[in-house]
Amino acid sequence: MIALIVGNAFYNVKLAKTKTRTKRLKINPFPAKSQLRICVKNVFQLAERWEYLLKKSERRKKPSGAKTIQSVERAFALLETLSESEQPLGLGEVAAAVGLHDSTAFHLINTMVQRGYVQQDPESRKYRCGFRILDLAGNMLDHLEIRNVIRPYLEELMQKTGETVNLVFFEKREAIHIDQVQTDQKGTVRVLASLGSRVPLYTGVGKVYLASMQKDQLEQVLNDLHLTRFTKNTITDRKKLEAEIEKVRAKGYAVNREEREEGAFCIGAPLFGEGDHVFAAVSISVPAHRITEERIKALAVQVMAASREISKQVGIFLPLVSRKAY
Repeated sequence: MIALIVGNAFYNVKLAKTKTRTKRLKINPFPAKSQLRICVKNVFQLAERWEYLLKKSERRKKPSGAKTIQSVERAFALLETLSESEQPLGLGEVAAAVGLHDSTAFHLINTMVQRGYVQQDPESRKYRCGFRILDLAGNMLDHLEIRNVIRPYLEELMQKTGETVNLVFFEKREAIHIDQVQTDQKGTVRVLASLGSRVPLYTGVGKVYLASMQKDQLEQVLNDLHLTRFTKNTITDRKKLEAEIEKVRAKGYAVNREEREEGAFCIGAPLFGEGDHVFAAVSISVPAHRITEERIKALAVQVMAASREISKQVGIFLPLVSRKAY
């Protein structure tokens, strides 16, 4: 009640000033109902404004000693939001996700559209990432030193097996396609042909990464994973996935049995970096119509041999996943 009376007093003062500057102000400390409604409205407006300013201040906070440009930060935030969304987003959706006004977000997104980093669907008017980003990713991959070191081994493995060979890196909860050496053999299924594409760890070669984790880490990762079904062979049961991970530990390699794409098998082995840390994997893609269990075992021997040689080049030998298998 005191706050309302004080608020009403300020309101009466402001009202009186607009009428005259010479008359003495007479403030009624007990406002009428109509004035109470106005006072309450003003209080709520003030609270909303204060909350907005606080949020705006939080967004502007920077790490100590760091100097950044706000517009650039906002542009990257918008771009990251679009890249993380599985579906195109409307202007209001992406603006709200970043905490910007629609007008501010529009000008930033429109600039990125002009540069090719963002695309807008002409019918839905929604936005998604543009292909210009792939150009940047491709340039970065071309200059990635470790990729250049591994490339000759991928080419050699392709020549030996006659199948398409892939290189994936692991980041957080996904496997990222970094390189691929395609075979010209007829009937070959091209899997993960798009550089930079991401796939869940539980659908393929990512299982070698899960198999390398300690019990506590694996438990945490599995709790965070959403086992989405992509094909009839996708493992969506937690216990079945845990059993599959144990098989990978025992054998030293993982098999993707059409878990991500129909008609595509994949056999992969881990690559180890400093401290026996699994950071990547090499795999062989084979079309389902010409795969057999004997073929899987033969390719597994070859892919594990390649992974040993590649791992030596990055400073380690004999992996922890399955020393007996090696």
